[in-house]
Amino acid sequence: MVNLFCHTLLKIFKVLSLNSHLNYFANDRVMINISKNVSLFSCDNRGFCTPIKRINSIFDKQRSPLGNSFARITALNFLVKQLTAGNVLVRLNHIGICYKTASQLKEKKLLTQEAKKTDLNLYQEPSNDYGLWLFLGNTNNWEDPLLELLPVENTKDRWVNYWLPNFQIDLDTTLNCEQIEKLVFDTFQGKIKPFRAVVMDGVTYCVRIRLGIISGINIYLDLGTNSRNVKYVRKHILKKLG
Repeated sequence: MVNLFCHTLLKIFKVLSLNSHLNYFANDRVMINISKNVSLFSCDNRGFCTPIKRINSIFDKQRSPLGNSFARITALNFLVKQLTAGNVLVRLNHIGICYKTASQLKEKKLLTQEAKKTDLNLYQEPSNDYGLWLFLGNTNNWEDPLLELLPVENTKDRWVNYWLPNFQIDLDTTLNCEQIEKLVFDTFQGKIKPFRAVVMDGVTYCVRIRLGIISGINIYLDLGTNSRNVKYVRKHILKKLG
């Protein structure tokens, strides 16, 4: 049985694979492997798989009530071609799975325990929003992508049940915030407005594009700005857990 959300992810990654730095699509399947050929994330038409088994069905526990709505794939295709032509796409930084939890503390302990059963490590980065910023991977190879897990506890945000759960695809670029915003605005003709998702001390590190929602799961494309220092963050900011 086709999983409509995963089917949409395949379409997105097929477009992203137009860029050689983002070539994770082959044989109607997404395969994100990191150093030593360790699988970080895979996806086909039926579902997705991560090293932490419980996460593979986490979206089944909660869905947004919003109906299906998604950006034109042709527009996303144009965006990727523009980024590729400008030689400004650097790498896949991470993919993220954001979901609701009754207790962030308990969830953190559970994920730490489950990460020990894998060939990867779990790290934490200081957060500037409601979620815990936890990353699964191996920072010894700092250029490898990570899997981000973002459990969100109850908040006072009345819209939380609409923007949760969500799936994020985060890319590093060499562009500044204003350049990204202009490119997104021009590409989607103002129908999708970029959002400055990560801002610290007045510096924007990530611009978010909400591509839409499929089967109650929001899908975001995050474009990192040239203010990021990925190597420094991986080596000095991420704290290993467990």
